[in-house]
Formats: sequence, C-alpha cells, structure tokens
Amino acid sequence: MANTKIPIELSSTPSIVDNGDATAITIDSSERVIVGQTAIATGFENFAQLETSHASAGGLVINTQTASTSNYGRLIFTKGNASGNEGLIRYNTGDYHMSFWTAATQRLRLDSDGLKFGSDTAAANALDDYEEGTFSGTTDGSAYSGTYTKIGRICHVSFESDNSSSTGVSIAVMPFSAKAGTPVNGSQPTFNTSNTNDNVYVAIYNGGSTAYIYSRTGSTQSVTTGSIFVNFVYETD
Repeated sequence: MANTKIPIELSSTPSIVDNGDATAITIDSSERVIVGQTAIATGFENFAQLETSHASAGGLVINTQTASTSNYGRLIFTKGNASGNEGLIRYNTGDYHMSFWTAATQRLRLDSDGLKFGSDTAAANALDDYEEGTFSGTTDGSAYSGTYTKIGRICHVSFESDNSSSTGVSIAVMPFSAKAGTPVNGSQPTFNTSNTNDNVYVAIYNGGSTAYIYSRTGSTQSVTTGSIFVNFVYETD
C-alpha cells in the first residue's frame, strides 16, 4: 500500500496534508515501513524495516535480518543502494555480541570476552580490562606511592619508595598480583639514593604482589635512608 496523498479532512494529524507530489510512506506486503522511497535496498533480507531515503545524500535503515544460525538487529548508515559503503551497528541475538562496521567492514566486536578488533573472535585476544590509578603504603619502613596503568594483563607501574627508618628489603606492594608461574618480573631502579650498590634491581616473584630490592647475585639488599624511583611493567593474571 502506498500513500501519496491524504486529504486533510480524513487525517487525524493536521500536519499530514494533501500536497504530496511523490510516494512518501510505503508499507509493503511484509509489513515493512519505508520512508522516502518505494523499494527496499538491494541485497538486504528484511523482515521488519524502517527506512529513510538514501539517495546521494545518504540515509538510515533500521531492520532485522535472519541468517542460517542467528538473527540480527541492525542500524545501517548508507549512501545510495550500492553495497560496500555501509556503516553498521549490529547486534547478534544468536551469541549475543555487538559489532561495529565502516565501509561494510567489521572493525570492532563486543562480547562476553571483552573487546576484539576486526573480525577476530578468539577469547585469548579480547581486551577485557583497562584501569588507571594510584597506590601507596608502607612496608619494612619504606613509605611508597605511585601510579599504574593496566591494559589487559599488562600493568605498568611508576613509584617512589622512600626509606627513613629501617633496613628492610620489601619496598612496595603492587596494585595487582603478578601472574602465577612466572619466575620473576622486575626492573633496575631508574634512580637510587637508598643503596650505595648500583648493581641492584627491583623484582616481584611468582604470583606475589610485593616488590623487593635484590642484588645482581640474587641476594636481597638492605635499604638505607634514601629514595628509590622505579618504572617497570609486569604481567598479571
């Protein structure tokens, strides 16, 4: 059924008047509502649709599509009827993921694993965490404070440990525990006034969260009065 003109005396909405010069709204036999054109865009299998005109200026399509294994709800931004230029937001009710497309190519996917790029579906490749923050405290007489950025399992920390009261060897507690099964995560201090031995490094061991200061020979080092500035990256679970 195509409505090109509705006499004002038959309309309950005075804004629809008898001055149309072309088909404005079409409801086809599949009960699809089409606004501004007379045919569904080629290549779409639509079972419910609201569509605005998409001539050279572009248009908008809201529809559903049934595939062999799942159903989709789609919001499509398109220019003309030719394929290959669509921007698309699609929700798959088969496995409950949402995807984002430009130029008819999938760029991002969101699902229960996290964020994936392109057409990748592997759970191991999903970005499932991003955090920024600060941490501070005192351990073995060393007052420490720092910042961290965590992207997925990788955590970058930057902190200062300032010792003034003891000769402890643990200098900071990290915001996240290190990955279990990793023998060591560590770094050489970027600046060290707390130990005359320059041949030292800071490490977190297997599954732990406390950073210790060690010598190159592997023995723990005493921390005298002074400051240690550390930047390093470690892997979390």
